[in-house]
Amino acid sequence: MKLNLSEQDHNQIREHGLNVETVQSQLQRFSDGIPFSTLERACTINDGINHLNESERSSAIAAHSEAAAQGRFMKMVPASGAASRMFKTLLALHGSGFCTRADLRARAADGDEDAAFGLAFFDGLTDFAFYPQLDTNLAEQELGTDDLLDSGDYSTILYALLDDISLNMAEQPKGLIAFHWDGDDIRTPVAEHLLEAIETVAASDGTATLHFTVSPEHEAAFKREVETAAALYPDTKFTVEFSHQSPSTDTIAADMNDQPFRDEDGRLLFRPGGHGALLKNLNELQADLVFIKNVDNVLPPSKTADSFLEKRVLGGYAVQLLATRDEALHDL
Repeated sequence: MKLNLSEQDHNQIREHGLNVETVQSQLQRFSDGIPFSTLERACTINDGINHLNESERSSAIAAHSEAAAQGRFMKMVPASGAASRMFKTLLALHGSGFCTRADLRARAADGDEDAAFGLAFFDGLTDFAFYPQLDTNLAEQELGTDDLLDSGDYSTILYALLDDISLNMAEQPKGLIAFHWDGDDIRTPVAEHLLEAIETVAASDGTATLHFTVSPEHEAAFKREVETAAALYPDTKFTVEFSHQSPSTDTIAADMNDQPFRDEDGRLLFRPGGHGALLKNLNELQADLVFIKNVDNVLPPSKTADSFLEKRVLGGYAVQLLATRDEALHDL
């Protein structure tokens, strides 16, 4: 594929840690498409999936406990993602113009799924963990959330929730949004990951190590949230590291003709890679065993018992596999 690149383009590509050949390869992939993999069969028990009996589970839990006590485990949490997809439908409603209860009901009756979602959202608005924050924001504008809900004025609520001069919720990192609320405590995903670290990676000296990959512009906010959340667990010493996704893992954006997409200033546009782009960050961790869990994959404390138990089983099984591998290498 022939590319007509300016000197500015070459400089921009180099600034990303990429080269022209890589960019050409990415564009060629857009043009050619990615071939489907041919699947042989589904994984089943004893054919791709190992099933542990109760004795094996107990052994794995013991192996995890011993390894964790020695400080061999840590958590890695990919946390650079914004909440835009979480609020995708609300953003569409916000962008559609005037939004009232009557409007949504009429559209929902015509089969509009976004409108039906909006009705369900506003019916349950007071149950969301971010509701107190929204209520405070509206009160600062001398507006009452209950009054707006009663009158069906949903546009004003969406403005407070999503506009970039208000809460701008869709552009916030998912890890910093209020996820869980039991009526008293409001907890972010960061707080939930610290709790999980206590239960699954803490060493015998009370130290729990975590690593978050975040966007550079949000690192300071994450550090503040970690400090706030850590205060909930004074008996644990958290060692928390941060890193950023390398720009060398970005992918060039393409137009409909599979040519480089450019912004209004004529500059090439690059998009962040997916989670595979974090392999470099993972490889640089100084850790023996790493639990990886996406930032928004969290449960409230009242629902975590089974999840933590299975994670200990999984971690212990990994310890046992590692020991088997080491024994085999030693025998060689």
